Amino acid sequence: RLHEGARPPGLQGRRAGMANQAIVFPVTCVFFFLEALVHYHIGKTGGAIGLSWPPPDELVKIVVSIVICSGLSSGATTLIEGFLDKGPKARGKAGAKKD
Repeated sequence: RLHEGARPPGLQGRRAGMANQAIVFPVTCVFFFLEALVHYHIGKTGGAIGLSWPPPDELVKIVVSIVICSGLSSGATTLIEGFLDKGPKARGKAGAKKD
């Protein structure tokens, strides 16, 4: 059994965060891209739900914005997970339990 706050066997610390980011980033890109195609279709048809393929110049803008937002999302997730993994003792007395 693992004690409270222990990590299961496998990747530890920063390596785990980087591995997680390597998974989260492309998955987020794919789902953001599908969502962007739906929004593009809704905008072009006036409300019908579906998928439309935009012209190349608009597609480039969509992909660039998705890559930027996915990168920010993955980076923020990794930072927050790292902060939470440290626990209250590492963050200082504000979050620590009183005896």
